[in-house]
Amino acid sequence: MKAIFTPFLYIILTASTCFGQVTYLKTIDLHALNFGQALTPTKDKGYIVVGQEEHLEHRDGEDIHCNFYWAKFDSCATILYSNIFAWLGSPRMKAFGPRYVIQSTVPNKIVTTGMYTINLGNATAPNLLTEMFVLQIDEAGTIDWMTSISDGTNVSQGAHLCESTSGYIACGFVNEDALSVKTPYITKLDKTNGALIWEKKLSSLNGTYSNANYVEEFPNGDILLLGSYGNGVNNNFYALRLDGAGNIIWSKEYDVSQFDGLDWDVSGKITSDGAFLISGSTKQGTNYNTALIKANATTGAVIHTATFDNAGQEDRGRTVTELTTGDYVQMGNTEAGGIAHTIMNKVSKNFNYKWSRTMTLNNYSKSWGINENSDKGIVFSGLTLNTTSKYVALLVKTDSLGNLGSACNKTATPTITYNTPFVSANTVIVTTSSSPSCYFNNIDKSSFSFNLHVQTPVIEDVCFDCNPVLIASKTNICPNDTFYTIANKMSCGQHTLSVAEVATGIVTVPFKVVGDTNFYILTTPGSFTITRNTVCNGVPNVIVKNIEVFTFPVVTITSTPSFCQADKDTLFATVTSGTAPYTYTWSGVGVPNINNSTLPLNTNATLNVMLSIKDSYGCKSASAVYTLQNYPLPQPNFTVVDVCLNQTSLFVNTTPASPTITSNNWLFYNGASTLLGTNNVSNGAHLFTTCNEAFTAKLITTTDRGCVDSITKPVIVHCLPIPNFTFNNGCEKDTSIHFINASVNGNGTVGAVNSIWFLDVNNPTESTSNPIKTYYTAGEYPVTLKITDIYGCTKDNTQNLKVYPKPNANFTTASVCLHTQSVFNNTATLNVPTTGGFTDVINGYKWDYNYDNVTFTTDATTSNASYTYPIAATENKPLVTYIIKTNNNCKDTITKPITVWTLPLVSYTTNAPCYPNPLEFKNATTIHAGTDNSAVANMVEKWGDNKLEIIPQLTTQTTHNYSTSGNYQTMLIATSNKGCVDSLKVPVVIHAKPKALFTLAPPEGCEPLCVMFTNYSTQNQSPVVETISKYEWTLGDYNNATSADNIPTTKDPNYCYENSSDTVQKHSVNLIVTTNAGCKDTLLKQNAVTVFPMPTAAFTVSPTVTDMLNSQIYITDQSHLANVIEWNYGDGHTKLLRNTTPLLATLPYYYTYTDSGIYTINQLVSTNYGCIDTATRIIKVKPIYTIYIPNTFTPNNDGINDDFKPVGINIKEIDLFIYDRWGVLIARIQGGINAKGWDGNDYRTGEPCKTEVYNWKLNYIDIFNEKHTDWIGSVTLIK
Repeated sequence: MKAIFTPFLYIILTASTCFGQVTYLKTIDLHALNFGQALTPTKDKGYIVVGQEEHLEHRDGEDIHCNFYWAKFDSCATILYSNIFAWLGSPRMKAFGPRYVIQSTVPNKIVTTGMYTINLGNATAPNLLTEMFVLQIDEAGTIDWMTSISDGTNVSQGAHLCESTSGYIACGFVNEDALSVKTPYITKLDKTNGALIWEKKLSSLNGTYSNANYVEEFPNGDILLLGSYGNGVNNNFYALRLDGAGNIIWSKEYDVSQFDGLDWDVSGKITSDGAFLISGSTKQGTNYNTALIKANATTGAVIHTATFDNAGQEDRGRTVTELTTGDYVQMGNTEAGGIAHTIMNKVSKNFNYKWSRTMTLNNYSKSWGINENSDKGIVFSGLTLNTTSKYVALLVKTDSLGNLGSACNKTATPTITYNTPFVSANTVIVTTSSSPSCYFNNIDKSSFSFNLHVQTPVIEDVCFDCNPVLIASKTNICPNDTFYTIANKMSCGQHTLSVAEVATGIVTVPFKVVGDTNFYILTTPGSFTITRNTVCNGVPNVIVKNIEVFTFPVVTITSTPSFCQADKDTLFATVTSGTAPYTYTWSGVGVPNINNSTLPLNTNATLNVMLSIKDSYGCKSASAVYTLQNYPLPQPNFTVVDVCLNQTSLFVNTTPASPTITSNNWLFYNGASTLLGTNNVSNGAHLFTTCNEAFTAKLITTTDRGCVDSITKPVIVHCLPIPNFTFNNGCEKDTSIHFINASVNGNGTVGAVNSIWFLDVNNPTESTSNPIKTYYTAGEYPVTLKITDIYGCTKDNTQNLKVYPKPNANFTTASVCLHTQSVFNNTATLNVPTTGGFTDVINGYKWDYNYDNVTFTTDATTSNASYTYPIAATENKPLVTYIIKTNNNCKDTITKPITVWTLPLVSYTTNAPCYPNPLEFKNATTIHAGTDNSAVANMVEKWGDNKLEIIPQLTTQTTHNYSTSGNYQTMLIATSNKGCVDSLKVPVVIHAKPKALFTLAPPEGCEPLCVMFTNYSTQNQSPVVETISKYEWTLGDYNNATSADNIPTTKDPNYCYENSSDTVQKHSVNLIVTTNAGCKDTLLKQNAVTVFPMPTAAFTVSPTVTDMLNSQIYITDQSHLANVIEWNYGDGHTKLLRNTTPLLATLPYYYTYTDSGIYTINQLVSTNYGCIDTATRIIKVKPIYTIYIPNTFTPNNDGINDDFKPVGINIKEIDLFIYDRWGVLIARIQGGINAKGWDGNDYRTGEPCKTEVYNWKLNYIDIFNEKHTDWIGSVTLIK
């Protein structure tokens, strides 16, 4: 019952700042939200609210689509974000509503359950199906998984869930039979993925309408399941305790009034004191009230019950929670005149009434979820109406008394006022607070401050919030109980002011609650007021507390005992004071201790019984005492003898005379309650008219003390035996009539019966149980059986036996040849008696043509028959048996021998040659020899090609040549000396010979030479069904003679010839083709394939890496079988050589490169047959660089040596510095090797330098990107 869906998700995010409202009323109107169905607190002291939202833009006329939403609130009811889950894109989704929500122990996970409705039909023909779901999301609204639970045909609705140590447990119900039957449903799911662990359908509980509305796990792993059931007229609450696998441990029902538990209005709670609560509604007449039940979690027994009438006509109790004080608060709504209001009822754990609240919220409200806040306030969710009369979700927080108050700012420090800024020693400072209630409800503030001018060092007391209350340890007590009171809720502090402090400063007073304790004992029942005078800041406060002292319960014992031994006596407890319910303690020797107001006893002894009770407030009564005494009973007894049916039963009274017997009463029964008769005499008698019944006789005796006792004994009336026997009417002479004794004892009787038979008026009696008799004359005979059972009961039975006449069988026939029909003619007779009403006729015939003197086989069922025998008399002379039968199954049989002449048995064999080989014939014809002197007279063979031949002997062997291949029908005909003929046709095949033919290409080439063989072999002769089925090639590769590739069996093989020698090789090819009949042909082609050897290209070079200073390369030829060698040096130059000795390589030589670079030398070698091979080598010739620096230049603009710079090749970059004799830089040249040099001018001033020697420093980068630095020297400038 599991399916997975993925809904769309709408997310609405808001931001807020919390100002710490003590109480609040918050409506949530996002999109079309309504129905705040349930809430759960989160770890950050906020809340998650789930509910249902009406999707107005997806109406089908008046059919409203609903979605499921959840909203996250902070502790001040400011919404943080809201998620809506729906299938808005699918018209099939009609409703999607949650019922309950919890925060999982899995970090940041929220789990909820509910139901959704889907249309399996269409808009015009809807087919709605409601299914239960369980959904897990994180606190940001991301869906982890969703499990949908349905059987695909019935309504499934989820109501509640809880978390266990190993999964989630969800409950709801399944609608069976078109909504008329609801079956409670519970399931356990895996936390990780929602997978089903187990599920249970609990049979509809004592009614046709059963809801499962609440589930919670006990600490030991058991499960509490709550709901209601009924037939719509009288409903009750129920509770089930299940084990961890969903199996029922116990079940209880609770009947508060006429109609308990309305639809979904059943909830509950496991309490901290080992009990559980059931919250719901109850109806008596037309008025609904809320109901609350407390029951024992171990047994389910009721502890307390309470109902509340909250002034409305329809009060609906919904959820309930336990407060930290141990009290219980029930949440619901009341409705009258179409207006709904939220209600809360509070009771103590003993169900003492505390208060009720009816709240009018926006003129209309219904509430479901409830929880206690960390500051002891009460938070609940529900629905209300907005200003446009549309349902919106509701989130409300009250104080601990269920009242809505004003808001206050918990972040602000209370304003402290005091009577004087200047104090002296021992002066009391009076302070007040502008918002004390806010301060107490938000205990995160631990101190407050104010300004004070200190005159002298002193310890000052400062009190804050002088509103003390009087708290009692208990208010409902018994006389002489000890209790105490505490004056509480005053907050005071102390601070030592010293002279070292500034005259005016900040005084910080630590927060603390102060109070004192007084103990009391009240001895008299009644209502008392405890008054305390508490001083705060010098002001007296009189505070009071009401105490109720209850009276002790008083119990008495009453009874209506008979005072006779062995009677079951009952003692009754009567309580005249105290408060119910009561706990009963019975005691005494032999007295059971049970907690009940009645005590059943079953004893013959005299007992002293004591009883004490305790009421609901623990007040205990004094013990009551009762004495019970008993008199002896009579000891009735009697005897009776078993009788047969129709005999009177006689009863002999054997009752002892002491105690004195004053009366005897006899009662005779059939079964436990059917009275057949009575006697009032000492010895009774009665005639029972039936037998083997549960008859009893009861004797009741009464003593002179009035004590009565009785004894009942069974009375045996044996049924008469039932004589009966069976037999089958038989045939005269042949049939042994078996008389089967079917007599039985009368009903209830066992044991053997004695039998006497009267089989024939002319014969004596038989005493065997099952006699056998053969009658030799047809006619009618009377048979009588008389039987007697082990109790001497006798009865007889007579039946008539008929003996039928036997027919006389006979027939005539004549001898025939083998395979010729034998004819059998009936000549049977029958003699029928003329008296007794016999109507016998012959109406059955059976023939066995081959009777073997053992087993008869029916071959025909007519009066006249015929048969063709498959064998002759020379092999076996058959017997014909003829059986006839009358309409009463009387039979006669006759057997006669039959003679059948033998036939020749033609047989011969041939071979199946391949054309043009001859056909071989071997005669194997025989004939059975016997008393009929049969022998073969002549034989003729027809060859099937319009030719025939006389076969003279039974062992003749001959041959016959056919002109063509093909299929022929041969036939041998043999005739005996009796004129009997036999023949045999044998088909023969002259198989066709195939024609082998093939071509190949190419016939020659360089190795490896791959040749394609094309097969043109045929077989076109008759029979055309004979085709070539096998090809056997021998490709003649003597280099690879053993390889399977050299002898392929495919039709058109391909094969590559290799030639690793230095000479030309030739190969012959042979093909053998075979037909599917095994005929062969062969074709051999001599030297059909020619394979030329391949040359080998190879050479070495030295060196492989060099530079332009030595660019000569030494090349050594290593080729083999090369007639022509072509060289390509990679620099545009080539060389062609012819080798007249191809088995040897050519001579080595040098080759010089003219430029640097990387070159590939390629060698191509070829033979005179056109076979080629190549080889390559890589050569790297590196470039070189040079740099030269002159030591003199003449900058006189004559075009010769006018500037100073380095010159060279393969120089990428230079950096030249020119200095005068004092080391001052006067010029710098940068750039490539071809950059303009120094022109002899001072670059600082642009003035020409004088003739002198100047120093230089050079840095440069060569073509290999290597840096050279700090080259120094001097140059002479000459003008």
